[in-house]
Amino acid sequence: KIRIDPESLLPKLPKPSTLRPFPTALSSVFRVPSKTYIRSISVHPRGQYILAADALSRVTLLEIPFGRVCVSWDLDKLITEKMNSSKQNELNESNDDSSESSQSESEDEEKKKEDKKQEREEESRSEHEIIFSSEKGGDSVVSIEWNPNGDGYVFAAGIGRYVVVIDASLHLKVSSGHVEVSKSILGVREKKTLKSSEWKECLIDESTDSKMLIISHRHLVRNVTWHPKGDYLGVSSRDTAGARVELHRMSTRQTQRPVGTKACSNVQLIKFHPSRPFLFIASQHHVRVFDLLAQPPTLVKKLQTGMKWISNMDIHPSGDHVILSSFDQRVCWFDMD
Repeated sequence: KIRIDPESLLPKLPKPSTLRPFPTALSSVFRVPSKTYIRSISVHPRGQYILAADALSRVTLLEIPFGRVCVSWDLDKLITEKMNSSKQNELNESNDDSSESSQSESEDEEKKKEDKKQEREEESRSEHEIIFSSEKGGDSVVSIEWNPNGDGYVFAAGIGRYVVVIDASLHLKVSSGHVEVSKSILGVREKKTLKSSEWKECLIDESTDSKMLIISHRHLVRNVTWHPKGDYLGVSSRDTAGARVELHRMSTRQTQRPVGTKACSNVQLIKFHPSRPFLFIASQHHVRVFDLLAQPPTLVKKLQTGMKWISNMDIHPSGDHVILSSFDQRVCWFDMD
């Protein structure tokens, strides 16, 4: 028998003085005017502003280091108002077209058609209200992230089956150059878009002329992440009906699905490589790395984590290291080399 001292198996802990510099004191505390807990935060690339999203669908923008609240948005309320008004405008346009074509018909036929129109209008309106109240009603903001372009002030947030992209530059005291950059990030709409996603552009506030994009998805959004260049927005969505990984291009307002449904099954979150055209897709137990330049995108690596349920993932700016956390209180560190 081999006798081993248990203490010899334990690693020697380094002295705290050798690990400096590290935080030793509390710098500041930001008080968010919220009645519930914070679900997600994001710091602007310039470090001047911080976003905080709570479990009641409210996003608050605070100034660093004073903690002053600059502006806040109730995304649940915004989406409901904008989507309902958009549907109402479509109904009004269809009614105008049908009324012009029916002028030459008799009065009896006009009355019958008007009655049928009202019935269809009420049915479509009630169905629309049910859809846009049940799909996202009461949902919290699960993920929020600033666009990496530090010259702009645009952020994306995921709530329910929607991704909201908001231009916050007009709400802040920034120069006209930053405002123009923020507007350019939102891009221009193209005719061709993927059927699973629908883009809608609308004004947040008519007094400030601030715009927002609402991108609807087939499944519940799990996380949003920006490409380092700031033109692509990656979204992972999953529910009992299925899962999707979609890439939205802001400049052309087009959507594509880079990988098939098998690679997206049980997706937790996705991340872009900082410098290479790689997409990291984390499922419950594994992380798959795809090369987006290949046609179709091919699997480059598959990281075996040994975790029961992956909760979060981050990639070092060099791209050589990947760190993962899990709901079973484990942390896993991968060296990609």
